[in-house]
Amino acid sequence: MARLTRLLALAAVSGGLAGVASYAFLQSLTWATRTRTDHGWLVWLLPAMGLVIGLIYTHWAGRAARGTRLAVREARALQAGVPTRMAPLVFGCAVAGHLCGASVGREGAAVQMSASITDSGARLLKLDERDRQVLLGASLAAGFSAIVGTPVAGFLFAVQLTKRRGVHALVACAVASGVGYAVVRVLGHKLDYPTVQAPNWTIALPVKLLMAGALFGLVGRVYMLAGDQLSQRITSYVSWPPLRPVVGGVATIALAALLGHDYLGLSLPLLGKAVAGVHVSWWVPLLKLLFTVIALGSGFVGGEVIPLFVIGATLGATLADPLHMSPVLLAACGLATLFTTAAQIGLTGVAIGTELFGWHATVPAAIVAIAAWATVGRQGLYVNRGESADPLAAAPAPSH
Repeated sequence: MARLTRLLALAAVSGGLAGVASYAFLQSLTWATRTRTDHGWLVWLLPAMGLVIGLIYTHWAGRAARGTRLAVREARALQAGVPTRMAPLVFGCAVAGHLCGASVGREGAAVQMSASITDSGARLLKLDERDRQVLLGASLAAGFSAIVGTPVAGFLFAVQLTKRRGVHALVACAVASGVGYAVVRVLGHKLDYPTVQAPNWTIALPVKLLMAGALFGLVGRVYMLAGDQLSQRITSYVSWPPLRPVVGGVATIALAALLGHDYLGLSLPLLGKAVAGVHVSWWVPLLKLLFTVIALGSGFVGGEVIPLFVIGATLGATLADPLHMSPVLLAACGLATLFTTAAQIGLTGVAIGTELFGWHATVPAAIVAIAAWATVGRQGLYVNRGESADPLAAAPAPSH
């Protein structure tokens, strides 16, 4: 009982620290996005910023360059722990990338910061291996919950990825997730997603949802394969790791000049249009996928979650007309499904759909998740995925 009480207290502290770090990160990203929008010339600095990020991660990151994948692996089976340097590195480099328009996310960075801060504290307190592993799992829950705004999904995110089912681990994840979520909200960050209306359940609706889910799964698989292939190609052709983000930056600038700036950074306006039921052209999710694969595959740091949210939501909105369905419902299902199915944590996606869009999204999100899971394959974003997917593969390479 004493151990459980101690772990609960430490999990609450972990959640609190994750909440503060996530709030600071969110504010910094808001500043970076607003500054880039107000000063469009900053996009031209993306290759130079890529060189700086590449140099930093090649020469100073060490094991921290493996990012979210390292945090998940250490929470599953503790070996050397999560380096302290991971938190400041991913914070600074992710904000710098967003400032110049790299199409990366934020959730991976928040999870990495939370794991790094928590494990650094656990080492200072000289906790044993069992307790450190439990708290690392709790830190994953806290980071995800704080940045996405979904405490139940944050809990499931950690439990599904770490596959730890003991009472201590479950309770610690629940506490950390709840505290991380609460801290960010108390500090003032709010989310605003529309509530999905009750769908008209006909015989055809489940079939349409299964069809949409299968397509979401295929797109998730394409995303992972494209990212892995680009990482392998750029590693083969560009031998000096710091130069790889420069190549990605040049490619991004060229695409932005041709296609516009909508696909740079988080692309939250695209997400907002999709979940609001505004018509979305079929090429929007494909172009966002392309920009994201180039940014992450070439070595920019940040995360995959928000880009995959955008791709999933816009793809869902695109499918609404041909399937004669509510665009808000399909956008919600796409947002909840694409990332979580690709990460092999489909139940987390159902929770995301419910928490962000209301109870009427639960059953449709579950049906879509089942079909997506059946088509995405066994490869996952953070587990069962080859090391060749790591961009700056000089020593350890980043998994965002």
